[in-house]
Amino acid sequence: MGYAIKLIEDLNTIDYTNLKGTAETVRKSIDGTKFIIEGDSITDYTHEEMLEIVQGEEWTQPIENLN
Repeated sequence: MGYAIKLIEDLNTIDYTNLKGTAETVRKSIDGTKFIIEGDSITDYTHEEMLEIVQGEEWTQPIENLN
């Protein structure tokens, strides 16, 4: 199982038949310009690499200090 990051313009042009998820359920970047696809035939990023990527500020909003 691998992952790839695509531009949002490609969201509805991808064949999701052999991918995990759909155009409606993919994870999108905070600014909405990119999304992640996951599938057995994808080799751009490993699971470990993708976990690191999505922890970045492009994919995860910082938690505000409540104090």
